[in-house]
Amino acid sequence: MSPKKQKVLNEKGTENSLINKNEWLSGSEMAAELGVSASRLGNWRSRYADFPPTTKSESGLTLYKREEMHAWKIKRFPDDSSVYESRLDTVWKFSDAIRSSQDVEALAPLALAMLCLAKIGISPVQFRESENILDSSQRHVEEVLRDLLMGEKFDQGRQDLLWDILEDAQGTEINKLLEVLDTISQKRGYWSQPTSPDPLNDLIAKLIHHRQTDVFDPVSGEGRTLIRAAEVVQGTAVGQDINERVSKIAIMRAFLMDIKADIHVVDTLKIPQTSKCYKVVVADPPMGMKYPADGPTFVGPFGSSRMVADWAWVQIVAMNLTKDGEGYVNVISGALFHRMSIEVRREMIRRGCIEAVIALPPLSSSARVSSALLCLRAADSLVGEDVLMIDASDLISRESDEFNSKIPQIVKLVESFRNDRNSINNEVHATVVSVLDLLQGDCSLAPTQHIAKARKSKGEIVGQLSPLLEEVGEAIQKISRFKSSPFQSGSFPISHTVLRELRLSDKAIVIQGVRTEDALIKIESNDQIPPVGSQSVLTVKALRIPGPLISRDYIFRERETTRAVTQPGDIVIARMGDSLAKVDAKGGNLVLSPLSIIRLDLSFDPYVVASALNSGHVRKMTMSSSGVGRIDLDAVEIPQTSLENALILRSVIKELEELEGNIEELRSKLIRFRDEAGDFLATATQVTL
Repeated sequence: MSPKKQKVLNEKGTENSLINKNEWLSGSEMAAELGVSASRLGNWRSRYADFPPTTKSESGLTLYKREEMHAWKIKRFPDDSSVYESRLDTVWKFSDAIRSSQDVEALAPLALAMLCLAKIGISPVQFRESENILDSSQRHVEEVLRDLLMGEKFDQGRQDLLWDILEDAQGTEINKLLEVLDTISQKRGYWSQPTSPDPLNDLIAKLIHHRQTDVFDPVSGEGRTLIRAAEVVQGTAVGQDINERVSKIAIMRAFLMDIKADIHVVDTLKIPQTSKCYKVVVADPPMGMKYPADGPTFVGPFGSSRMVADWAWVQIVAMNLTKDGEGYVNVISGALFHRMSIEVRREMIRRGCIEAVIALPPLSSSARVSSALLCLRAADSLVGEDVLMIDASDLISRESDEFNSKIPQIVKLVESFRNDRNSINNEVHATVVSVLDLLQGDCSLAPTQHIAKARKSKGEIVGQLSPLLEEVGEAIQKISRFKSSPFQSGSFPISHTVLRELRLSDKAIVIQGVRTEDALIKIESNDQIPPVGSQSVLTVKALRIPGPLISRDYIFRERETTRAVTQPGDIVIARMGDSLAKVDAKGGNLVLSPLSIIRLDLSFDPYVVASALNSGHVRKMTMSSSGVGRIDLDAVEIPQTSLENALILRSVIKELEELEGNIEELRSKLIRFRDEAGDFLATATQVTL
């Protein structure tokens, strides 16, 4: 920035010096003063929620406030935290190197190999020139590393690039780097096979009751399900898979997570049984996988599984269980009832292999397909025992974060059933079915069918619709109490100032929402108490709900975030896609990306401004290099009127906003009444209004 002062246009169109050179600096100048690179300064800005607010020059340059930046750097990076900052920077460099590669599918295994070397504390050169670096129990890890580091695919330049980034990685940082690689790989599909979703793996891990034993996975893939189970059981991860590449990935993942592993390349469909049985067997096989055209149909001890291999994997899991073992296999929902596997299902039910069936919602981001988790026993261990049916696809929505919060409920149902077969009573989403009932007809194992039948057959069910009708009546009264707004006649002169000028004159601040990987805790109703110590957050979903802005999402934060927390009267806006803006009347909510906060001084009424930001005129002011529009906030004209007029307009807007919320409440209660009334009419012997 060459001139002494940054020149901007004021309201009259003349040049006015609003930014002093000694107060605001460009990115390169600020980075030079702080003794860091410009790229690191930009990374700080995107990474840290408490980063000081920036502004824009007339030419579009990002400007940093000198005094605030120096104070922030001293607070954020004292002398004893410089090492941590360099390590955090490693994560970003690693992420950039992986993302920018033209051949990530080849680079990802090499990145894992480099992480393994960093964990060992030895360079690639030392590893290649030495023998027997690892002890005999980890010899298979060493073989995989030598194969990768000496293979023709991985040239010396790639290895040197990754090693320069990763050579100092240690401890928890290695786990963070592994998370980064997994996240990129899953989103872009770099692994050869679909990866098992973490919510499914967490559910399986929490259902396992055996400890201090080996875990077997007959179709281990890149090891997510197997390693998660072995971590909980505290035993060796024993796996096999037909794909050599993903088997190597699984071996390295286990090593990085300090899990002892014994994983081999085996075509399990041709060699379905191992030399010994296991107390815990898990599997998340490819769903709906068809047999090779030139290969035979799998025939197991429970029958022939034709065309698709879903029940072949289920049989293999049961075949490798000890008499007191427990097996868990994930299958596509259609496998529970399709006619091609009737005989296999009948035989497995008859011989007591099925302990429980849990219908799941779509959990994988790559394929929105619903599935079911089968909990298995060894054949003939408990013949004639009832089977637990749980419909978790109805219990929760399709959000994986919400699924995580409901896993304890599912586990509690299974544990109660294991302790007492008669404990599952009056459950809306679960029932116990006898073997004789399951063997009828097509031997369907679909939980929804059996739960619906159980509800209808329970006898004298009385449908109490009176409480629901009272709730509907109360919602109607809220709307009927709405009175006409005291809108006075007369003119309301409005002046406008672009937001950029308000920011430069310190009359407005724009704060970007923070990014977080923390799981959201959903609060279903106003009566529900949020967890102690949690932070309320605002998402785009909160803006879309009619009525006043209310947070029903919470998270636990390791460190307190203050920069992106709202104050009373702040405007929360979604700048991408359909522009949405609402006033946070109470404040104290953490705002998550891609939302932003607009904080105006007291001369502007936030309700009037938010109403303008919601207009179609503002939605047209989008900049887009892709299909998603982004509002150019700096160019938006902010309305301003007298305090008296603003109060009148505010009362109208707030009253209409409250009415909108009441209408939405009535709508939700009407839907609930319709659903409950329909269920009662279908199942109850008496309905009481």
